[in-house]
Amino acid sequence: GEPTQALGLNDRGQVVGGTINFAADRLSGFLLDKGVYTRFDFPGALGTNALDINNRGQIAGIYADAERKIHAFLRDENGVYTTIDVPGASLTFPFGINNRGHVVGLYMDAKQVRHGFLYKNGVLTTIDHPLASSDTQAHDLNDRGQIVGLYERGAGPLATWQS
Repeated sequence: GEPTQALGLNDRGQVVGGTINFAADRLSGFLLDKGVYTRFDFPGALGTNALDINNRGQIAGIYADAERKIHAFLRDENGVYTTIDVPGASLTFPFGINNRGHVVGLYMDAKQVRHGFLYKNGVLTTIDHPLASSDTQAHDLNDRGQIVGLYERGAGPLATWQS
């Protein structure tokens, strides 16, 4: 068999994740829905991984392009992809998607500092916690739009936050 990792689950019992396809020498995303296993790849990508799924069947994930740069994507319930990239970012990585199709995650700037982001109705908003000395990450959000994450505060431990 192929190594497979489940990473997201919704209330309908749909499961998403990634699987290594040794024959194609690539990582592919998968959707397990009512016992039907479907592998999928972002068009033209070197590799794809599905990270979370909402109750509408929308999937948030990542793909690597030809230069091996990591991009976030939103795959709608019909299989249509939208790339989510923060301009100038060296990496964009989603962590969560709510039932309204809003996605949160992190991106790295040119100096490799992490910042949070919210992708909502086609608009990308960056997030930096006001107490952060450097890194901010947005890890999940609910259907009311409340966001949770973490931030770095100098020499101390990481701190959690909620919007």
